[in-house]
Amino acid sequence: MNKEIQEKLYRMIGENVRNYRSKAALTQDQLASRIDLTRTSVAKIEKGRQHTPLHLLIDIAKALGVTLEVLIPRSTDYEPLEQIDAYTRKDIKDEDKNRFDAFYEDFLKHQRQ
Repeated sequence: MNKEIQEKLYRMIGENVRNYRSKAALTQDQLASRIDLTRTSVAKIEKGRQHTPLHLLIDIAKALGVTLEVLIPRSTDYEPLEQIDAYTRKDIKDEDKNRFDAFYEDFLKHQRQ
């Protein structure tokens, strides 16, 4: 995923965090205290300026009373099936496949908790 798409993805995640925080009638300070962050960090997440690790997104979702899936957009400028097709192509480096596998394993582990 190129840097431009990554940045757009984090902005979209941030917008979702902000929208669900507002729906939950929480301030940035209140959300921050629930997930052990500063208000400034929450503001950066909401603006897409902080690249949020998966475990923190899970904590945010729990604090907002939503599922992780509602915070993560289904796509940015690409179709998910294209992404899957690209992953299965033989020209993808093993290192990138391993990174994806590790990310997915971590995601599943946190979903089961």
